[in-house]
Amino acid sequence: EKIKPYYTSENLEKFYGSPKNNYWIIYADTEVRTNIEKFPTIKHHLDQFKPILTSAFKPYGLHRPREQRFYEGEKLNLQRKTMMPSFTFTDFPCYVSRAFLILKPEDIDLKYLVGVLNSELSYFMFYFTGKKQGEQLQIDKVPLLNFPIHVPENKNENDLSKKIIESVDLILDTKKLLRTIRLEQQKKILEKKIQRHEEEINGHVYEMYDLSEDDINTIRTNLNSKKG
Repeated sequence: EKIKPYYTSENLEKFYGSPKNNYWIIYADTEVRTNIEKFPTIKHHLDQFKPILTSAFKPYGLHRPREQRFYEGEKLNLQRKTMMPSFTFTDFPCYVSRAFLILKPEDIDLKYLVGVLNSELSYFMFYFTGKKQGEQLQIDKVPLLNFPIHVPENKNENDLSKKIIESVDLILDTKKLLRTIRLEQQKKILEKKIQRHEEEINGHVYEMYDLSEDDINTIRTNLNSKKG
C-alpha cells in the first residue's frame, strides 16, 4: 500500500507518459511516520539510510508529501524547468518529485488542454511573457495562472476542440507504438507522423484563439529567430 510507482522524465515526455516505471518510492505519509512499527520492512530499509536522509521528518517521513489523490486518475504532468513546454497526459498512478507540477482541473477535457499547452502558441506565451532561467522555461504556478485557456463556447469551437483531442489521441497512440520500434527507418516514419499531428494541433489552436495570419507569422518568426 505504501510503495508506489515513481516516474521521471525518462518515462514522461511531451504528450505521452509510459506506464512502465523504472523506480519505486515509499509514500511515507503521516501514517507511516507516526506508526512506523506497523511497517517493519519499511523501517528496516529506511534505518540503513539514517545518516544521509535530509527530510524534516527523517528518517521515516517524506518532506511535505502531496495529497495522494493528485497522483491518481487522469491528470497532466508538467516538467517545471524545460527548454520547451512538455505537458504529459497520464491516466495511471504516477508519483513524481517536485521537479513536476500536476494539473487536475475538473471543468475541462484534459486532452484538449494538453493539446493547447503543448502548442506553438503556448511556447510563444511561456517564452516571451513567462519566467525563464537563461534560455530554459520555468513554468510554475504564476505563468500557468496567467495563461489564457480558451474554453469552447459555440459549435465551431466545440468542433475545433474535438479535432485537437483527436490529434492528441493519435499522438498518444503513435508515441506508445514508437517505444516498441527498433528499426531506425520505422522510427523516422512515426516521428514524422507525430510532427504532422502536432502541426494540425497548432493550426486548430490558432483558429480557436482567432489569430490572424499576421499574428501567426509574428509568433513563428519570433520562435524561429529564438531557435536560430
